[in-house]
Amino acid sequence: MKGHQEIAMEQGLEGKNAGKSNEKMRTAILFKKVSGLLKFESFGEQAKYDFDKITKKERKSGSDVSGYVYFDRFKMSLYREIDSTEGWKDPIIKDVTGKHKQPALFVVSECIKYMKSRAVKRLRECGVKDPEHKILWVLTIPAIWPDPSKDFMLRAAAKAGIPPGQVKLCLEPEAAAICCIKDSADLDKELLVGSKYLILDCGGGTLDVTAHKVVENDTNLRVKEIRTVNGGDCGSTYIDKAFQQEIGRIIGESKWEKFKSENPDAVNELLDRFEACKRSFTDESTSEFVGLKGKLAKKIPAGYDKNGICYDDEEFHLEISGGRMAAMFEICVRRIVSTMTKELRSSEMKGCQYVFMAGGFSSSPYLRKRVQAALSEFRDCKKLIAPFNFSMAILKGAVMLGLDPSIIASRRARCAYAISYERDFKKGDDESHSYMRIVKGVLLKKTSYLHMLVMKDQDLEVGHVVNTSSVNVKDGATSATNRVYKCLANDVLSPWDKRAILHGKLEVTFDKPYDADEARINTKYRFGGEMIRIESTHVQSGKSFKTELSFE
Repeated sequence: MKGHQEIAMEQGLEGKNAGKSNEKMRTAILFKKVSGLLKFESFGEQAKYDFDKITKKERKSGSDVSGYVYFDRFKMSLYREIDSTEGWKDPIIKDVTGKHKQPALFVVSECIKYMKSRAVKRLRECGVKDPEHKILWVLTIPAIWPDPSKDFMLRAAAKAGIPPGQVKLCLEPEAAAICCIKDSADLDKELLVGSKYLILDCGGGTLDVTAHKVVENDTNLRVKEIRTVNGGDCGSTYIDKAFQQEIGRIIGESKWEKFKSENPDAVNELLDRFEACKRSFTDESTSEFVGLKGKLAKKIPAGYDKNGICYDDEEFHLEISGGRMAAMFEICVRRIVSTMTKELRSSEMKGCQYVFMAGGFSSSPYLRKRVQAALSEFRDCKKLIAPFNFSMAILKGAVMLGLDPSIIASRRARCAYAISYERDFKKGDDESHSYMRIVKGVLLKKTSYLHMLVMKDQDLEVGHVVNTSSVNVKDGATSATNRVYKCLANDVLSPWDKRAILHGKLEVTFDKPYDADEARINTKYRFGGEMIRIESTHVQSGKSFKTELSFE
């Protein structure tokens, strides 16, 4: 296959992480409290096993597990849009009991630190000398994440000890699509220049949908994004929430909340058993069985049989009817199918031949059949393509894109981006947005306006550059600031327009104090990548200045 790279998966997972059906580790982490601080204890399935064991032991002795803090299923807490009034704030996440809170930056950086140490150790075992300086780390992220969430991941990597020059981000649906293509010799040949495909990345927390068009596929594959990224928070964990709501209805909401707080290990086991039901459920299933243990089994009323769920108090399991399972799936599945059909009906997607599915939720035969049925409306669509290992497609594709980022030729701007400028107040300007400023001893009436950098839906080649001259500088200043806005429409002219949302605050730090006349700054914005990149130079001297876009 053209451009195919051999990718070795880690097989030597330790402890309870070993012997799993795939190489993907559970994103779970356990800390121990030591002198008021959290100290890393274990990660992945090992963390879950350790916490469950500690919980059972402490419960038998009549004490609690307050000496340990366990985080699991927290990825969606990192997905946040910028509030137009408050701006971005780093998320705080709760542990599984809901009693402990920690900055997500600390928790995520500790996860990355563990995986970093594992990779470095394994490479040393393989005879690689000084591996720390030879690794390019690729962090996969949902494409629907805003720039602050992406920046958060880069800061977490830095906190974990990864140098900025050795880490890059990769958008998960792009990785999934590239893996599907590269892993199929037939498909690699079928995709001619002009071919279009849609990617459904159905994960545990999010749905990412994007579309590509092949622009080159002779010696190297290159594709361009032809629809802005779409999706939302409709991953398979929302089916887990629906299941937990059913348990709450059976035993009572307050009792269920108390049970979850006091028995997090039992809740983990219950959700793992329900996960097996989700994976096996089809439209032909008459029922699914979820085994119950211990205290929870005792809380279910004997002979309970309502709303398609009945309890067998001899076998200690819940029998969920096929119709009830379908109802729990419905909200997520309907949103996924609706998003897909909306994309395929767009003018840009006319003639789309393929739909790729990846992500853990794509392993659901029920979801795949619903997607396949919806595709019957589109005559041009030849195939629904799903890799053998749904979860690993993103991992393998991320490696491929890390080695050859030129595969992605261009992306669509999800919104317009603009920067604010100050100018003299003119007749007809809004008086409520005017202010007075002293400039060289003269009191002048001023207002602010927006200068567009890129337009919404603009086709941006990777590395697309927009240059701007000067930023707001005062005499004797050692730095200059400006504001970057994201705009929901291309005709936004003012930062006071409700469709303009503060994206971040730009700060350029000088090497020494400058007067306003001396500080002519050229700021270069690079678009089309996974996120905006910004750099600044002093026009007179050509010196590069430290440039940061802060989202807080």
